[in-house]
Amino acid sequence: MIRQVDQWCLDYESKIRSLGGIGFFLGGIGPDGHIAFNVCGSDHRSTTRLAQLNYPTQAAASADLGGIDAVKAKCAITIGLGTITYNPDCVCILIAAGEAKAPMVANGVQEETNIKYPSHAIRVLPNAAFYVTKGAAKLLVERNIVD
Repeated sequence: MIRQVDQWCLDYESKIRSLGGIGFFLGGIGPDGHIAFNVCGSDHRSTTRLAQLNYPTQAAASADLGGIDAVKAKCAITIGLGTITYNPDCVCILIAAGEAKAPMVANGVQEETNIKYPSHAIRVLPNAAFYVTKGAAKLLVERNIVD
């Protein structure tokens, strides 16, 4: 079964690259900084793969996946950070809502580039943008507020 999943991920990755990469990506930032299921520490050149979920990501996804017991020790297929950024012209929008995400938004926008954070892989794209609520923007030094 794992080999079939690995092959599916390779085929998916090959198809995306054969088409020139992702043209538009819309994703959210989790309270622990994950994007898709790329948790903090994920390789910025990572490709589509089966990923082990850490506890904060499990907790964030549990409401959508049947509760914490349903997601414990589960894996998920995720698009890789390298897959998202393969096309340098990709329009990438990251969304965050709520004060719980404010530390990760501030880190993703203001801090020096660090391979630890998934948002740092995304923000190098010239067409990347963060759309956040006032609560999620709470810790930003500079803000462009649009009502």
